[in-house]
Amino acid sequence: MKNLYSEWTEQEFVNDLQQKKKVAETAFYNYCRVYFDGCSYTNFPKAIGDDSLFDDSFMTLWTEITSRKISVIEGLLCRRDDEGEMRQMTSSLRTFLIGIAKNKYKEQLRAEGKKDVPMSDADIMQILGRVVSAPINERTLREEIVAQCVDTLPPGCRTILTAFYYEDKNLDEILTSSEGFNSKDALKTRKYKCMQSLKNRIRFRFERYHLKLTSI
Repeated sequence: MKNLYSEWTEQEFVNDLQQKKKVAETAFYNYCRVYFDGCSYTNFPKAIGDDSLFDDSFMTLWTEITSRKISVIEGLLCRRDDEGEMRQMTSSLRTFLIGIAKNKYKEQLRAEGKKDVPMSDADIMQILGRVVSAPINERTLREEIVAQCVDTLPPGCRTILTAFYYEDKNLDEILTSSEGFNSKDALKTRKYKCMQSLKNRIRFRFERYHLKLTSI
């Protein structure tokens, strides 16, 4: 039985999702999530740390597949157009997901009155820092990656996780010193989302450098 998302083709994903196979559902989520997180820095800089953009975009793609607007016909990925005709897709499912997210992201920015400013190559290199430099042993590389992922979290997430995991503060103490949270439950939810975002970043970087995932 297949377990890793790399063991499926996109055509197999579509067929298995339409048959509601649970293993495929989990694998497809991971398949999309890792790719999305890898694109976030350059495409959605103002949405980093907020899972709502991925969740909304993923559900749109999911619905298109399960409703059979996207299907496999004679071995090809096809999508029903506005006129009801099934036509071969010109992109992969993950690229299509990013296209959905870009449209939603622009809508969010317009609603908030913000301007979309993509990150430059220099910004990306600064974020990667020493991780892309000369050879380094695996243990140090792991430490570098984790440190870089923490450093590039949104300030709010970095503050919460640092206070909780490094300063050993409990939620009540963090709530007292933090602004923008009306309740302990709201802070707890935010901490969970921040940690999930951090884990996803670390997973993506570890896979990029062919490092085994352990306790993250």
